[in-house]
Amino acid sequence: MSTVPFKSTVPFLLRWGAPELLAAVFLTGCGGAAGQVSGRVTSQGQGVAKAEVTFSLDGQAAEVFYGVSQNDGKYVVDVAGKRGLPPGKYQVTVTDFVLADGTPLPGGEEGVVLRNSGRAVRRTHGLTKEVAAGANEIEIKLEEGQLLPQPELE
Repeated sequence: MSTVPFKSTVPFLLRWGAPELLAAVFLTGCGGAAGQVSGRVTSQGQGVAKAEVTFSLDGQAAEVFYGVSQNDGKYVVDVAGKRGLPPGKYQVTVTDFVLADGTPLPGGEEGVVLRNSGRAVRRTHGLTKEVAAGANEIEIKLEEGQLLPQPELE
């Protein structure tokens, strides 16, 4: 059995009409086109800090992508350290915490203490969003979503 050295493999492919195949591999990479998702989580027009954002590919529960909003409500969904997720229809859940009267938690350390001490109310909102290939700037308005029941804590 003879082997073909790597140096001669590319010219061999080029001679036999495979330039299109090589170009496709180098231009598209290993995966298909991905959608980069970023945006802002808002409630009544104000940015929601520290909201947990989850995108689940519709009909494929195993395809879940996460992000957390910054203090101004802006978020980016990252996938294993890379930006991008498959285009499609997504079920989006956003979990935030508010005071018992529904007002947003204060920023900074005070908000963290309220959240961690159990004095804040956890809310989860459900929405549906579409992700296309390329850049997607998706504003998530919590008032447009459905408030989901909270799981029982043991």
